[in-house]
Amino acid sequence: MKKSAQRRKWCICLVAAIVAFVLLYLWVALRPPLCYYVQFTTSWHELPTRLIGPAFRYVAGRELPEKTGGLRAIFQGGRSPRIFLRFDTDTEGIEYIKRSFTGPGASSKHLDADTLKWLTLSGYRMFYLVSQWQDESGVCLFDQKSIESGLEINSAAGPGAPKRRYHVFIDDHRNTVYISAVFR
Repeated sequence: MKKSAQRRKWCICLVAAIVAFVLLYLWVALRPPLCYYVQFTTSWHELPTRLIGPAFRYVAGRELPEKTGGLRAIFQGGRSPRIFLRFDTDTEGIEYIKRSFTGPGASSKHLDADTLKWLTLSGYRMFYLVSQWQDESGVCLFDQKSIESGLEINSAAGPGAPKRRYHVFIDDHRNTVYISAVFR
């Protein structure tokens, strides 16, 4: 009798362990954590909204403003993780972005409608690789032809540049912010 009771106890423990493992696997498979995207995704993917803030913090080393509407992002993990995101915000959010990204080593310039139209016609792309990233992910977050004017902010590049680089564009007319960031 002792052997059958002991076997029953082991069977119950084994079934409980298998059920726990399956539930954990399904939870991770259906709602993967950020570390999954950072380590295992080398192609571009749209991030779930719940992970955009942590991913942006990881790549850019900065926080998003409190008010962010329509937040969407595409992300690429690996050795040099990258993120491109867009969101709508209020004037406080825009001021926060300006303060956060116009630090030492950053350059900024305002592009009016005529300048932006001329640059677009001459082949200038504000976010050079974003069209390729959007094609790869199947998600469209940025269309330069729909932008009328705004503020462009770039981080320092070249020797001695910080490990985190970013490119920000703030659309004046829609209060929409576009940010491309890379962590090298």
